[in-house]
Parts: sequence; structure tokens; C-alpha cells
Amino acid sequence: MSFSAKEKLQIVLAGLNDDTSITDLCKEHGISRQTFYDWKQALEDGALKSLESSEPGRKSKEHISSLQEAGKKINELKNEKQQLEDKLEQAQKQEAIKEIQRDYIKFCLTEDEIDPEIKKKNKELLKKKGFSSKKTMDSK
Repeated sequence: MSFSAKEKLQIVLAGLNDDTSITDLCKEHGISRQTFYDWKQALEDGALKSLESSEPGRKSKEHISSLQEAGKKINELKNEKQQLEDKLEQAQKQEAIKEIQRDYIKFCLTEDEIDPEIKKKNKELLKKKGFSSKKTMDSK
């Protein structure tokens, strides 16, 4: 015999009533005790699941408070991330400047060994890049 979900619920609820014996209830409906307890367990599991779910509805003060705290933490982390990104960008800029300075110093140290034509082209290139003399680089 097949039972609908509603019928199973009614049988389990009747079995939870102190006035009814599980054995008699099972005989009356033609089911085994194991079937009754399986249905009872399914009912309990379903009830717990529905009570634990995050379905829409009124939330507890603790739940709302924890959501507000999570929102604050997210904002703090976003701010921290932006600060770290800003620091990284600044450090990358400083490293690029240092690399340019090293290249310029290297160029100045080897300048005397360069062919006069190449030396002239290098000076023009430096002038275009904003390095007009050794003094300019030393002051930076």
C-alpha cells in the first residue's frame, strides 16, 4: 500500500501521541515498525533542515548583528586592499626611478670609453629624456 506524504505525516503524528501504541498504530495501517521509525526520522530531518535554512523571514538580532559586522569587515578589507595596491604602485615607481638612475650612472661611468660619434648621440638622447648633465642626475 502506498501512502501520500500527508498520510505519512498523520500516522507519525498519531504515533507521537502518548495515547497511541506504535505497535497498534502500525498494525492498524499495515506498516512495519521500521517503516514508522523511518518516516519519523525523515520528518525530524526535514523539520531540522527547514528550521536551519536561511529562508526569508524575521531574523534574530544576533543574525542581523553578524551581518553588520561582516559588512564592516568587508569594507575594512577593501580599504586595506586599496592601501596595499597604492603602496605597491608607489614601490614600483620608485624601483623604476632607481633603475633609470643606475642606467644613467652606468652610462656616465663608461662615457669616456665611447666613440665620439656615439657619445654625441647619447648626449642628444639624454637631453631628450630630460637628463641634460651629470649635475642634474646627482641632484636627484
